[in-house]
Amino acid sequence: SIKEAEGKLTYRELHRQITAKLKAEDFDQIPQLEGQRTSFDRQFLS
Repeated sequence: SIKEAEGKLTYRELHRQITAKLKAEDFDQIPQLEGQRTSFDRQFLS
């Protein structure tokens, strides 16, 4: 996900992609995105 986005990914987008990938691969994990909602649209690791 991160490599495909060439580093231009928000926390919200990363969470959405990881959740979909885990579901598609039949994993039971449900990732949680915690913190201030205003930060979810900030660029990941910027």
